Amino acid sequence: MLLKPGGGYSQLFPDVIVAAADATARASGTLASSSRSRTSTDVTSRSTNFKMASRSFRVRGVLFGQNLTGDNLDITDIRWQIKPNSQNSPTLVALMLKLEGEWYDVGTFPASIVNQGIRYAADQRVVATTITPGDDELIRRVTYLHPVLEDTPLGCRVVEADRFVDAFTANPEESRGSTLEKITQNRVALSQFLAFTALAEKIGVLNRYEQCPIEELKQVIEGTEFGKISLPSTLVTSLKGFINGKLTGAPSSRKLLDVSLNCLQVSEKNTAACLCNSLSSGLPNNYWYPEDHTSQFREKPASLSKDMHWLAESADRFAHIDLWLHTTFAVREVSNNGQGVPDEATATPLDFDEKQLLEMKKTIVGKHLKPYLRDYLFSPSIDDFMQPLEQFIIIQRLMRAAFNGQLGERFPLEKLIVLSRETQRFVPYQPTIRWEPYQNSHAELMGILESTDETALQHYTDYNKDRMLRYNYQRPTCGSVSL
Repeated sequence: MLLKPGGGYSQLFPDVIVAAADATARASGTLASSSRSRTSTDVTSRSTNFKMASRSFRVRGVLFGQNLTGDNLDITDIRWQIKPNSQNSPTLVALMLKLEGEWYDVGTFPASIVNQGIRYAADQRVVATTITPGDDELIRRVTYLHPVLEDTPLGCRVVEADRFVDAFTANPEESRGSTLEKITQNRVALSQFLAFTALAEKIGVLNRYEQCPIEELKQVIEGTEFGKISLPSTLVTSLKGFINGKLTGAPSSRKLLDVSLNCLQVSEKNTAACLCNSLSSGLPNNYWYPEDHTSQFREKPASLSKDMHWLAESADRFAHIDLWLHTTFAVREVSNNGQGVPDEATATPLDFDEKQLLEMKKTIVGKHLKPYLRDYLFSPSIDDFMQPLEQFIIIQRLMRAAFNGQLGERFPLEKLIVLSRETQRFVPYQPTIRWEPYQNSHAELMGILESTDETALQHYTDYNKDRMLRYNYQRPTCGSVSL
């Protein structure tokens, strides 16, 4: 699966809606009829349910596809004008909606963004991209992109946007003295807590079958410096409040988390003994576990309104976007071999403080993003990079509302088939990332790709050539979004 040219997106995020099996096919002929038949009960998986996807430990990255709140509108028509490309602009589409007998100007968008927004919304899946660990041998990470975004400049932007939060909140040295310092410290501490809990789980599993290997454990703790971890007091308070207040079930189900917190706060010389003694009876059959700590770049909630504010572009290009951080916990059930198997239905997120997240977003957008885009991605401005992303959010939001019946029963869904067909040819090609090799494994990975699939190596080499060419000539990493 890791080497599958399409990135394995459909295997990670299956389309559970029978009538929505293929976005492209619907957009070319069955879009209107299938969309009207959907009900809220159809959308039951992390593939298509934004709330479930946002808290899933299998989903990181970028999420677009919030369902709109508010009363349905009565939009009876849609029309558009395609404006051919010129020397200074790509092919554009001017969109208008008819509401209560009057035409409302939605705005003018690149033709490719309109096309991709229609097909993305019709598909109903909400994960634009996610990155997962590789095979621990050749591949360091694997990037999965929604099929509509794959191998396009817009997809390139989505992948790079996925890195924004981590770029500025992952390194304590770089954030020292800034407003991001506290968030970075908490992120590092949480990552250490997750790693320590993984060690504690191993001890809990071992203790079901044999005596705790305390001397070996001491060496592990010394080598990983677990005994020197100092969790911020505010984080400890937050974790304890979350564990006791949000994680349901028998008190024993929280045993592993309680032990991890307690043993992380004893002196280094006592850490191993703390784990062995506290987990001497092993783990309960069901126990809570911190599955993932991650950042997200995701669409903000919005509400339908007649003033169409939910479709308005913003000055800084971030009005419709949340930058998010959370740690996801889930219940694990002990299997026959003693290993815990996570139940994704129980996934419960511990979100960072909302005021902290707002301050983080303000600092990143106002201070760090411009030089980052300029120096790392060779983008001339925030607007140049971010405008297509914001426009895509707006278009897919509009189209999703139409498919969900929120624009009224008289909205002509069949016209979206025509609009999709008319704009398809304006979607440009740019190879997007799939596999990132471990250091010094590039040549070996190429050999594996060549023997695995006839197109896999081509995808890999095309991306690397394009990336290097853009780097050498200092051209924007993500190209023009429309022809």
